Amino acid sequence: MKKKKKREVGLKKRPLGWNVATFILGMAVSLCLFLAVIFLVYTFTVKSYNYGQTLADSMMAPAEDKPVAFVVSEGDTASDVAANLEKEGVIKNALLFRLENLLKGVSRDYKPGTYQLNMDMDTSQINAVFNGTGQAAPTIKITIVEGSSVNDIAQYLEKNNVCKATDFIDACNNDDFSEYAFLSDVPKRDNRMEGYLFPDTYFLSANPDPDEIIGKMLARFDEIYTDAYAAQAKAMGLTMDQVITVASMIEKEIKIPVERPLDAEVIYNRLDADMPLQIDATVLYALGVKKDKLTYDDLQVVSPYNTYLNKGLPPGPICNPGEACIQAALNPAQGGYLYYVVKDSVTGEHFWTDNYDDFQAAKALYAQGQ
Repeated sequence: MKKKKKREVGLKKRPLGWNVATFILGMAVSLCLFLAVIFLVYTFTVKSYNYGQTLADSMMAPAEDKPVAFVVSEGDTASDVAANLEKEGVIKNALLFRLENLLKGVSRDYKPGTYQLNMDMDTSQINAVFNGTGQAAPTIKITIVEGSSVNDIAQYLEKNNVCKATDFIDACNNDDFSEYAFLSDVPKRDNRMEGYLFPDTYFLSANPDPDEIIGKMLARFDEIYTDAYAAQAKAMGLTMDQVITVASMIEKEIKIPVERPLDAEVIYNRLDADMPLQIDATVLYALGVKKDKLTYDDLQVVSPYNTYLNKGLPPGPICNPGEACIQAALNPAQGGYLYYVVKDSVTGEHFWTDNYDDFQAAKALYAQGQ
């Protein structure tokens, strides 16, 4: 019996030339991949070094010794707090701040409130203030009441040893605050800041200069006077300055909140009727005095702010109004009122009418006649 030939198992042998070509191609591909990896590693290393160098230079720069009133709002996350700290200049880098706290196991729950920090604090000092064990930076607290004029604010600051009244007024009139874009819509005039130093409570550094104080007030106004307010004013055919001027008159004339829209109604109705506004507060502003009742001579003062002698709005605001009066100026009551008389000097309640004879009778009744 013939023996069967064993079948060769396996791949067929390739020609020598094919194997060499495959080897060379494989080496070329490997070399390309190797070079690509080297290039990526080099690029990443260079960029990382450059970033690290820049960051190191920034971190090594001497920090300014300046108090900061830092606000943590309800609902702020750790990311929000870090970002706001960087924005305020308290820390150099929000990511590094969060990373350091993560590595140290520091709590990332921040209670809402105002914390007195300093721009020269390190991470540990900042966290100590947040958790109540650190020393707060020295600050000054001021409260500007609604209806204060620039002069009122200046006198208040001097009385409380914050800065000189003359320095504050000079800064208001002459210093550059062009970073607040809304000021470009304010006509050039004396007392250019009147109306735009928003009344509120502010925390200042231990030795604030007038520009710091003014800047905080302008920034607060910019927050309050929203795009929605601007759009509403435009729809009414009013400029921002006209709205704030009306709001300032309402602020000085009206004590009772529900009467504010009524006063706005009277102002706009009298403007539409080409009648002088005859608002006492504008005359007092022109006189630069405070008094309960105007005399006949007072009403004759020659000033563009005298709305008894001049028709239309005064040249600008007569005080710095609060948001409620700004809202009233933008949302006047709808009716025909043209006149009002004080009924009660204690509460500030007014009698309102669209009839001149009723107005005269009310003046006699409430002893408001001159």
